[in-house]
Amino acid sequence: MQSKMKEKTKNENNLAFIKEVAKYFMDFLETDFHKRKNPKRSIQLRNNNNLLVGLNLNKYPSFKNILWKAIKHAFDKNILNTIQKGVYRTNIPKNLIDLVKLQSEKINNKQITRILEQSAEEIEKSATLYKKEYDKALSVSLEAVAKIIKTDLVLPFINNLEKPLENLNLGDENNIYLMEEELTSILCSLLENKISEVLKLLLSKEKVDILKQLKNVFEVQDIKLNISSFFESFQVGDLFTEIYEMERNRNILDKQELYLYFCDITYKVKYPIFYIPFSVGIQTDSLSIEFDSKVYINKKALEYITQEYNQEKGKKGNLKTITERIIYLAQHQNNFQELINEILGEITNFFELNRSIDLSKPEPQAAKSFLVRVSNTCYIALFDKSDEALVNDYEEILKLLCSGNNVLADAFNKLIDDFIHTDPQPFNPTIEEEWDTINRRSPKFRLRRNFFYAGTVICSLRRMVSIF
Repeated sequence: MQSKMKEKTKNENNLAFIKEVAKYFMDFLETDFHKRKNPKRSIQLRNNNNLLVGLNLNKYPSFKNILWKAIKHAFDKNILNTIQKGVYRTNIPKNLIDLVKLQSEKINNKQITRILEQSAEEIEKSATLYKKEYDKALSVSLEAVAKIIKTDLVLPFINNLEKPLENLNLGDENNIYLMEEELTSILCSLLENKISEVLKLLLSKEKVDILKQLKNVFEVQDIKLNISSFFESFQVGDLFTEIYEMERNRNILDKQELYLYFCDITYKVKYPIFYIPFSVGIQTDSLSIEFDSKVYINKKALEYITQEYNQEKGKKGNLKTITERIIYLAQHQNNFQELINEILGEITNFFELNRSIDLSKPEPQAAKSFLVRVSNTCYIALFDKSDEALVNDYEEILKLLCSGNNVLADAFNKLIDDFIHTDPQPFNPTIEEEWDTINRRSPKFRLRRNFFYAGTVICSLRRMVSIF
């Protein structure tokens, strides 16, 4: 009896140790044991190659109504499973495009020179403050330049279009914000490479006429052309066409997956609060949609914003309702909306937002405080799934361990025990001896082998140089 008790205690201790190991590696993958940094999963509409990787579904209000019905019913496939071609559309009429072109004609060289002068000062300041940190100098410069372009060019331009956009149901707060952000990003992209080049010269102690360099790539005609192209891309929108394009881009890009983002939170950058993977089947005139069985909470972003918010406000504490990152839909068929409401309610209270988001109403809503903003906007997005897949594996291991899966516990325990206590069995000498026995009479073999070893050494040296 006593030996059985000891064995039981030993197994419990082993299980506790295994759980801690799994948590250790999961934490390492999520944070690298450092202060949480700006998370990668943010809302982005186009990537650096101008490929469509994000879609704001406020453009398609009739589809958004159906989508919210599906969300509230835990993604019941009977509510939403297909998207027909030509059914969900948005249009910007020609008279608005003409107005955009008239407004863009008012942009002049004096205005652009003033923007570039301010930008040149910020770039020079960054090069002085971060003499030995090129990456930091670049990120600070790009952020400062983006702020200048947005304040002095984008905001005044879009403010002049706000009333016509409202008349087209495109002028709500969410759409205007995204329009400002995307147009700023497009205009900043004209300067990014040149700023990088200028900073490298400055950090190398070379003299540079920063203003002249910036003027070479940020000319009035190019700016007008980019603004016109940006608004023309809104001229006709078909949800089928845009998702089809994103599915095509998914096949071009590496390790990308389609996600539905619903509800967002903004602290300097906009992040989804919830997301769910989905797959698309392409037919001639329709897309079949199949959602995953799990909804994810963007825990990295929420913990990062909490960290920054606490530091800014001199507060402590964290969000309790996001402890579990994965919501299993099978377990919440009848209370999924209540669960989402609970999480959003805590976010509203923690960040002292001015109102609550009512999930029973699909129309655009936003709640905000001085630092944080939350909305019920939905997006379709492409995002890299590889890093997250590893974290998901460890979460699955922990879930199975907590459920009392002794087979998994024993296998994982043996793996860890072998890793710590057992030397790996070498096999190189056996293979080399067998190979040499077959080929030792061949001079050509020895020559090839020597070349192979030399190549291996060179590759190793190159790898070490690239690391250090």
